[in-house]
Amino acid sequence: MIALIIGLLVVASIIQMIAWYGHFKYPNLSFNQALIFSLLWVVPEYIFLVRGNQLGARYGLSKYQLRIISMIISVVVFIPLAWILFKESPKPKHIAAFALLLGAAYLVMSK
Repeated sequence: MIALIIGLLVVASIIQMIAWYGHFKYPNLSFNQALIFSLLWVVPEYIFLVRGNQLGARYGLSKYQLRIISMIISVVVFIPLAWILFKESPKPKHIAAFALLLGAAYLVMSK
């Protein structure tokens, strides 16, 4: 069950990254065009996110645990996308921030 929950949250995060950052691949879009591009991706993202969170709650994960899991997934998804799509490699401070998020996840998930 936890693999399904994480899988749904990963798919939601990938779609979220496309919605939030995909329009940067098209720098000539107007604000309205970029907004429409982003909004078209929001509904599919929410389908996966809401279902993952529902299943996570039924599995016994707290809202805090679900939020931290989603944040970790977002960073894990964002780093390679930023690197591949925008040629922005992570700096040491970004890696350190990610390590702190992993520490937060450990604290939230521990009993």
